[in-house]
Amino acid sequence: MRAPAVALLSLSPFLAMTGSWARELRQADGPAPASFHDEEVTYPSGDVTLAGTLSIPQTKGPHAALVLITGSGNALRDQFGDWPHQYAAAGIATLVYDKRGCGASTGKFYDLLPIEDLAADALAGVAYLSSRPDIDANRIGLVTASQGGWVGPLVASRSRKISLMVLISPPMLSVAENGLYEVDGDLRTAGFSEAEIARSRQLNQLFNSVVLEGGAGWTRLRVALDMARGEQWFESARLPGPLPETPAPANLAWLERVRHYIAFDPMPLWQTLTIPVLALYGGKDVNVPAERSAEMLEQALKKAGNDRSTIKLFPNADHHLKVAPAGGQGPAESVPGLEEQIRHWLLEHFEVASQGALTCPHTPL
Repeated sequence: MRAPAVALLSLSPFLAMTGSWARELRQADGPAPASFHDEEVTYPSGDVTLAGTLSIPQTKGPHAALVLITGSGNALRDQFGDWPHQYAAAGIATLVYDKRGCGASTGKFYDLLPIEDLAADALAGVAYLSSRPDIDANRIGLVTASQGGWVGPLVASRSRKISLMVLISPPMLSVAENGLYEVDGDLRTAGFSEAEIARSRQLNQLFNSVVLEGGAGWTRLRVALDMARGEQWFESARLPGPLPETPAPANLAWLERVRHYIAFDPMPLWQTLTIPVLALYGGKDVNVPAERSAEMLEQALKKAGNDRSTIKLFPNADHHLKVAPAGGQGPAESVPGLEEQIRHWLLEHFEVASQGALTCPHTPL
């Protein structure tokens, strides 16, 4: 039985542009080659060995440092393109790594990797950086992309070493709820009617309910899936294949794995975090409900008493923070100056952290 894609934050477009997404944001001439150097590194995360690249400034340390957390899928360390070099050239050491089971990292990759496992791998990177004498263990931050927006707050809640966080298109809904939004967007983009989209949502909600309740309602779900399977929208709705009449032990194990993944909800974590946060959204995001997520994050940070954060919505940008050209002619381009603005925010807030300040000013974008 194939895993239901409704359970996932689908980032196939994000993964498809892995290198170009960041390369298009780099400075025209790129960083000066002599201003940093790359070091190939490995470090443990439980019984997994993660492989990555640490870009280190040539200036005297100890340096502020970042761990970059990728989006979903079998992501490699190049997903952020030239960003690690841009940060290193600006004086910030940057660690990027192949996701477990991908590239040179050991372990097994699968689409329903628990958020906790992904957070453990990011924490292993934090621990590795903290062990190095050329890294300032009090100035370690996170930069996350998309699915990484679920991972980041869990990492920050489990480590006092995290001093700030930058999030690109971070989802604030639970995995299950965000999946519903994505499927709606997929069907709408494909030209299906609102009635068909509503039918898909109803069936996906039933699937989520059965999964979250440990299989209760299995027969009802099986019958509903079989009845809908011939409808044109079905193949785009990310629903599972035919179910057996009764769930065998293997099916129950699969259900538990899916349940654990889609039940993840980041909001309780955000309500406790007081570190500086920069969250950036595109108003035309079809993977994450941007405006709603921005409002939810604002309320959660307010509840946490966090007055050191900036949330920005670019109305015409998409999930990758790209904007279509006027008239729709030509490829979409990144929000002008985006990477430079992120770098400026990082430098200012790392500088505040180095002074041991308890508060720092907002940096408008």
